[in-house]
Amino acid sequence: MIKVAFAGGSCDGKTTLIRTMLARGIQTGSGQTKDYAAIDEIETKIRTGFVNDIGEEKTRALLRRSYFLVKWMVAEEQEKQETLIQTTNPEIVLLDRSAIDYIAMCEYRKKPIPENLLDLANKSALDLVLFFPVPPDFEDRVKKKKGMIMTLEDALQMTGIMYNKYNSIGYNPVFVPEFSSNKKQNIAMRVNFIEKTLKERFPNIYGPYSGQPK
Repeated sequence: MIKVAFAGGSCDGKTTLIRTMLARGIQTGSGQTKDYAAIDEIETKIRTGFVNDIGEEKTRALLRRSYFLVKWMVAEEQEKQETLIQTTNPEIVLLDRSAIDYIAMCEYRKKPIPENLLDLANKSALDLVLFFPVPPDFEDRVKKKKGMIMTLEDALQMTGIMYNKYNSIGYNPVFVPEFSSNKKQNIAMRVNFIEKTLKERFPNIYGPYSGQPK
């Protein structure tokens, strides 16, 4: 099972790309289509649940007060999802953030890191890290995300810490650039870029790489 982490900035299109790739499937050189598996961004699911239960303002206050607890909850659920998905034995799993992202968030906020989050990072090896920089229209995107507390300065600094964290462990993240201001074109071009990278790295799954995404 190959684990591919979509890591980096917030509001940068990771989730949209993962959903697009899930719908598209693995396009092999032989013309066969296989299924990807994916694990959604856990913290977003937890935050959205709080917003739905207690409202956005109370959620913001709760996240400020209970940062350690939320990250502990994230680690518990992430490990549960990774263990569960292994039972289906998929060929490629797309992770919308890994434990390393959340560790970097704690480091940036100067908050203690839950032990279960450190344990998960140590035992959950990744085969590829795709890294997403903060998008140029970050401030517009963040307004649409429920319960999110982040400024552009926060996002840039935190993303730098994340990149350095992955690098220090030896993952050598691959940057996924923005290609177009046209949203539809940008998604298509980024998916092609990711598929090209995957085909070059894992030819045993995709078949021989021809130089062009299928």
